[in-house]
Amino acid sequence: MNDVRIFRSPIMLDRLRYLAFTMSSFADLDDIYGSKSEALEAMQSGGLKHIRTWLWAGLTHEDESLTVEDVGSLIGNLSPEELVQMQSKILTAASKNLPQAKDDGVLEKQPSPEAIEQGWDWTWMYYIGTTVLRMSENDFWRCTMRRFYALWDMHVKMNTLETEEGKVPKSSPELDAYIDRYI
Repeated sequence: MNDVRIFRSPIMLDRLRYLAFTMSSFADLDDIYGSKSEALEAMQSGGLKHIRTWLWAGLTHEDESLTVEDVGSLIGNLSPEELVQMQSKILTAASKNLPQAKDDGVLEKQPSPEAIEQGWDWTWMYYIGTTVLRMSENDFWRCTMRRFYALWDMHVKMNTLETEEGKVPKSSPELDAYIDRYI
């Protein structure tokens, strides 16, 4: 089952804060790094600049006025060991807000290496979110990738019918023919 709740990871900085990676967080990282693979590579390098940037992206859901520089001042005195722990917490929080594998352990649609390099398809996701799923713009940007894909999967499931020949949209000539044939 796909848990659609936003995963908020507690993290002690100047006070108790919560990391959560929303669509807005990932869009910000995409803008900064150019692609999701570049963003991930940068974070995995362990550089302070990248930890600071990812931490900022994960905190903006609770304080939109927070800047990268503000976050830098919150982690400026951390030891190298604490930075490694911070990096791990950030990556864990980000991954927990990404789509889950299906019950069989495989994501329904695996992206190609080219798609991974290009980054998220924001136009498609925004269209699906605001037009098909009828989210407000604010709801879309505050939604996590996990929630978005879970809602999209449910929409597809609820709007298709499985037959022996495969999946057919619930409102199609194929469906009418199927109904006429069997009912």
